Amino acid sequence: MMRGSQRDRVIFALIVLAFAALLFGAWRVMIEQASFLQQEGDKRQIRHVTLPAARGPILDRRGHVLAMSTPMISVAIDPKTLQGQTDYQTSLASALRMPLEVVQEKIEANASKRFYYLKRGLTPEAAKLIERLPLEGVHLVPEFKRFYPSGEVMSHVIGFTNIDDSGIEGIELSYNDWLKGSPGVRKVIRDNLGRVIETVDEIRPAHEGKALTLSIDRDLQFFAYRALKRAMIEHQAKAAGLVLLDVKTGEILAMVSQPGFNPNDRSQVTANQTRNRVVTDVFEPGSTIKPVIVAGALELGTIKPDAVIDTGNGKYMSNDKLVKDHHGYGQLDLAGILRKSSNVGMVKIVEGMSREEVWRFLHFSGIGQETGIVFPGEQTGRLRDPLEWYPVTKTTAAYGYGYNVTLLQLARSYAVLANDGVLLPSSLIKLEGLPTQGKRVFKSENARLVVRLMEEVVSMQGTGRKAAIPGYRVAGKTGTTRKANKGYDSDKYRALFVGIAPATAPRFVMAVTVEEPSRGKYYGGDVAAPIFKEVMEEALRLMAVPPDDVAR
Repeated sequence: MMRGSQRDRVIFALIVLAFAALLFGAWRVMIEQASFLQQEGDKRQIRHVTLPAARGPILDRRGHVLAMSTPMISVAIDPKTLQGQTDYQTSLASALRMPLEVVQEKIEANASKRFYYLKRGLTPEAAKLIERLPLEGVHLVPEFKRFYPSGEVMSHVIGFTNIDDSGIEGIELSYNDWLKGSPGVRKVIRDNLGRVIETVDEIRPAHEGKALTLSIDRDLQFFAYRALKRAMIEHQAKAAGLVLLDVKTGEILAMVSQPGFNPNDRSQVTANQTRNRVVTDVFEPGSTIKPVIVAGALELGTIKPDAVIDTGNGKYMSNDKLVKDHHGYGQLDLAGILRKSSNVGMVKIVEGMSREEVWRFLHFSGIGQETGIVFPGEQTGRLRDPLEWYPVTKTTAAYGYGYNVTLLQLARSYAVLANDGVLLPSSLIKLEGLPTQGKRVFKSENARLVVRLMEEVVSMQGTGRKAAIPGYRVAGKTGTTRKANKGYDSDKYRALFVGIAPATAPRFVMAVTVEEPSRGKYYGGDVAAPIFKEVMEEALRLMAVPPDDVAR
């Protein structure tokens, strides 16, 4: 048998060996494997989370906020973890105020996923109810939601973003890269429920997107919206549009379309409502294009300022087409042709011009060209190459048929006349400093003469007398066109008015269209001209433009 002292030595040796093994194991864990184990622990607790960045605000020309980003919280879940956890599901449904069966249905439908947005766009206050619950597999994700203080008034210009805060319509889409922010990254420690309990490091801070200042004036936009909305109801029209330009800069001060929509609540919005008809819809300009044709003829010298044209009994055959006026006006000077909107007079004017010359003045006045704005869905209209024109095309071109324009293009062609014959690019962004140098289309004296001639249209004897503004001289032109649909509909019209004010020192150009008015009135002078008067009066007042004809 082993003696006691020998046994004690053996036991002591075993204890020493065991202690040495423990020390060695501890050394391995603390020193040799520390880096590896730290990494493994970090994988389970430390996460890199994305910090959302707010989009830049959109402002009007006076600094009023038109679009802003507000912080929101979305609730994301791990369906695989929550599957079968009835208590968790009940508590979650109660906190979100969602039916339990809806929550269970979404969890089951996404059972194979580890991440799914259960509800988005909660306010931070509402999200606190979720944060207090010890729910495993539920995460709160900070986000931003776009808010539009002006609602429907600005909807067609601003557009809107999707649920991920990316622009999908209007300015929000066309300037998305400018407006969107730069997300940040933060290293955090999460507990076993996935909640952030400590921030370890901010790897990259989030940066808000850049602000964008529009040329639009919020107050003018509201006045235009109100007038157009009222006209839509009064005339039971299908659609309407209005655009107001600054003559000297090309800036767009107001741009409204109807029907409208509320960008803050798009649950019932249709694609038809989101169209900005000022730039997306094309139509034949009809009589509103006549001043541009007259200016072209004056520029060529094919007619003289004091020319008198015999319009006869109001019927005239040109290139095998019978051209008609409403009445037989006999002898008319240029002012009379515009005042009476004589098609016969216009056709006789273009007989002295070649088809290339007619095309050239339309083209260089902006018809069929890009306007200079960056806007999704903008159309350039259609002005065919003159080599493709039939002989009758030149005839119909004289009174605005055979080619298509947008309302913005039509307004720009009048801005050429108002700006002493110079075409400027249009802009939806507020310009800093001097505007871009434009292109001369007409001599200054010819442009000014046509503006004076158009004043006759707004006189008491003219078709646009309802556009007259007390104290100011107004120049303009009415138009009433039939809508094309495999021919021309006999009972569907577009009422138009384009005008300039003040006529002596033009500051603004406005174009108005009302599509398919159905309450008996459909002429441009009856439907569109009063809208012009209402909005232009507000523009002249708001911009403190002095009267130029106090006798009126």
